[in-house]
Amino acid sequence: NEESILVVEDNPDMLNFIKENLQEKYKVYQAGDGIQGIKIAKEKNPDLIITDIMMPGMSGYEFYEKIKLNKKFLSTPVIFLTAKAETGEKIHGINTGADDYVQKPFSTDELLARVKNLLHKKKLYVELESKNEELKKLYEFKNNLVAMVNHDLKNFLNPILGASILILNNENQAENSTYVEIIQKNANIILKLANDFLSIANLDSGEINLNIVNADISGLIDEIINSININSKELKCKIIREETEPCLLDFDFEKISTVMNNLLDNAVKFSPENSEIKVRLEKTDKYCIISVIDHGDGIPEQEIYNIFKIYYQADKNRKKGSGIGLAICKRIVELHNGKIEVESEPGKGSTFKIFLPN
Repeated sequence: NEESILVVEDNPDMLNFIKENLQEKYKVYQAGDGIQGIKIAKEKNPDLIITDIMMPGMSGYEFYEKIKLNKKFLSTPVIFLTAKAETGEKIHGINTGADDYVQKPFSTDELLARVKNLLHKKKLYVELESKNEELKKLYEFKNNLVAMVNHDLKNFLNPILGASILILNNENQAENSTYVEIIQKNANIILKLANDFLSIANLDSGEINLNIVNADISGLIDEIINSININSKELKCKIIREETEPCLLDFDFEKISTVMNNLLDNAVKFSPENSEIKVRLEKTDKYCIISVIDHGDGIPEQEIYNIFKIYYQADKNRKKGSGIGLAICKRIVELHNGKIEVESEPGKGSTFKIFLPN
């Protein structure tokens, strides 16, 4: 974890002098001008940059402005070197955004002290940014939890409470059986919501592990399709898989099952009666592509960008789910170094495509 420094200096003697004094403690990269400095910075991503101001072709100020256009260098400290002693020059450097300013000639001890100080500040900044990201995730987790309780759990708890009151006040066993079915149905929905929410929390924590197997994914897809076709009492359309050659790849069986179940569940919910939902497998040099094709309502173009966001629903007036399923799909596919895309046209249906690396 050796810290690295890029030195941009057009004077070869000064360039070597700085390297000799820094290389015992740091990895040092050298550039003879600003253009070369930008190239090396992009390749090596140094922890700190030291640049001369007076250089031919591109001044230190111009180099600084160009390097800071790249987001990954926004927190990289920069020390300006100059032979000028005027106060105005120093003010110019500070106004430009320099973190420190060293006047030539300088002592080795002075340069080392300034470098050490700025690298320490950068380390603290990176740690602070990390803590901020953790706080943002906690805040998002809290908001999602509140949203689930407020928008979802309450909607499904009310029928359970209502049905249980009716059972307590009713001796008709036939009617009570109907109320028990209502309770069971809504309890299962709540259980799925809780499991989905926990899945999102685990996926976002970055601590989840994949149990990778090497297998033909078409076997898994056939198993899921057969299970839905046989076991779903409310299935009013048919799911079929187009015949394809085997598609061997590395994947987590359980998690890709979750993705397929979510995509097929959505397709069933939004498909008209007596329609077909197709599952297609394609092989390319890079990917195994799984497509779920339905002839349902479709998604407006302006909504497609948002549909993988947690709790986002394209049609808020006709709610048919929790808004968590597609967010889970996206996170799981990306854990496999893959991607998920959607093509859709309102009134004609949607095609969700999963790209999993071969």
